[in-house]
Amino acid sequence: MKYTRTGKIADNFHVVENAEYFVCLMDGPVPALFDAGLTALCLKYEEGLLKILGNRAPGYLFLTHYRGQNL
Repeated sequence: MKYTRTGKIADNFHVVENAEYFVCLMDGPVPALFDAGLTALCLKYEEGLLKILGNRAPGYLFLTHYRGQNL
């Protein structure tokens, strides 16, 4: 699935700050982030998360893929 916009996509589900290199947030009693986005955009992601969560913090981070050196 490719998102072309940010913001609320469905009840309690948001695409945060950048539709091309996105972070998805499932809001609820224990918010969960899906993927971590790009390091260069971390301040934008933080800004977007603060708008949605206020002073609450995500309880889970799910990384759906890994791109790095073989261990």
